Amino acid sequence: MAFSLDKHGQPLQGVAQVAMQGGTYAAKAITRKIAGKPKLGPFNYFDKGSIAVIGRAAAVANPFGVHLWGLPAWIVWAFIHLAYIVEFQNRVLIFIQWAIQDATFNRGSRLITGVAPTDFDSSTTPLLEKDVSSSLRLTRRTNRQLLNCFLSP
Repeated sequence: MAFSLDKHGQPLQGVAQVAMQGGTYAAKAITRKIAGKPKLGPFNYFDKGSIAVIGRAAAVANPFGVHLWGLPAWIVWAFIHLAYIVEFQNRVLIFIQWAIQDATFNRGSRLITGVAPTDFDSSTTPLLEKDVSSSLRLTRRTNRQLLNCFLSP
């Protein structure tokens, strides 16, 4: 699904909305193939609109053909992003963090500074290489199984 065309033969945008719908379609297609069910029809993209944050409590949005700007568009952006967060507890925590950041004008959580636990360290490199190589073997085996599933009649 890295490259898909719309109904008119034009390439779809490289945005999360297309990727999410394409991923859902791919998962359904694989599940149906494994279950021996008939193939799905071609991928159809449904454009839900677009949103862009342009500043503090300011955005432009065109969800489902409705044109919004300013604070109302920013509120729509915030609720849409919160809706796609998986667990309710995470939604509440992120909402609280956003509220505190907006009230205090704090942007610190958006900065990446210092050494992170995931940074490479020469003392752990052999262990890391071992983990990566075993992970690659697992990924290759899984990819072969998927390919065999699709290539078999």
